[in-house]
Amino acid sequence: MLLKKITIYAVVVLLPACGWAGYYQYRDASGVVHFTDAIAEVPENQRAALQIHQDLGDATPRQKIADKAAASGQTQGNPMGRLEDPDALENQLKTLKGDLDVAYREITDAKERLPSDPPASDDPASIDYARQVRDLNALIAAYEKKRQEYEKGVNAFNQEIQSTADGLAASESP
Repeated sequence: MLLKKITIYAVVVLLPACGWAGYYQYRDASGVVHFTDAIAEVPENQRAALQIHQDLGDATPRQKIADKAAASGQTQGNPMGRLEDPDALENQLKTLKGDLDVAYREITDAKERLPSDPPASDDPASIDYARQVRDLNALIAAYEKKRQEYEKGVNAFNQEIQSTADGLAASESP
């Protein structure tokens, strides 16, 4: 009988500690925001306005944003009427980055094929050299266009993610 009581007591006392992985947020009388994982550290007079947050652990920033959006009732894929599918955009950017890497290798290969000393203008090889230079310049121009497109996409993606995070943070502010 005693063993049963001890077991029940241990379960009642220890189980909540094992299952809780969150933290508390409160603002003191001087307006300073405090965070703690121990409710006992929160002053009694601040507990009414206490905010309880679930610990997101090792979640990625995107997972944290999605979790906050879901908790606040916003849709995950379109939390503020912005990104429809951030994963699809991220995959598209990865594809563009792969294309950039291939284009860069083509440029370096073409540059290595150029003779280190250009032929004299009266040399028949100068016509082939001029063609190789023209082809190299075309590769560089195409690469620069792809690079600008990629950079624009990355900036837009980062801006949308930051904007979404800022909007969610603002919606959580007291």
